[in-house]
Amino acid sequence: MVLPSPDGRFALFRRDDLFASASPVSSVRDVIPQMARVLGQLTWHGEADARSELARLGFGEAEIDERIAGARRKLAVMTSAPTIMERLTEVGYRNADGQQVIGSTDRTRVVESALPIDSGPVDTDLPIGPGSEEADLQVGQRVYRMRCTVCGTEYGAYGCDIDIRRCPACQDGPPGVPI
Repeated sequence: MVLPSPDGRFALFRRDDLFASASPVSSVRDVIPQMARVLGQLTWHGEADARSELARLGFGEAEIDERIAGARRKLAVMTSAPTIMERLTEVGYRNADGQQVIGSTDRTRVVESALPIDSGPVDTDLPIGPGSEEADLQVGQRVYRMRCTVCGTEYGAYGCDIDIRRCPACQDGPPGVPI
């Protein structure tokens, strides 16, 4: 994979190698600092050196051109609008259905077999079937306290669900996660 930087340099890495050095994150807020640490471990090259390294790895000229162009397109997308990841979990954030974040908890969603010793409070109750895509997305997600601005109901929700949550009491939303 080729990763661009705003100053015109490129990092080359295998995705598996990059994320193997990352430690698990328990909330969206932890993702950006963790990625900064991981990216700080990469070696950054000028374009000529990046092209030479890709050629050494066996890529042809056309594929090298496409990888460099693709990296530049990714950079354009990444820098075209501010990220909203950290805003979704901030106290006071309100989604389009009027569900507002009022706080976070110490609870996270984990798979029982992955629990380390002394893991602290966790939620292993699955509101959906184990092995489903939704359950996989919830692993490692922090539980946030939510309040419906329509009826005042308070309930828990995983960080990955905040933007799409509907009130379980007045909007036929799914039951809240225990808080």
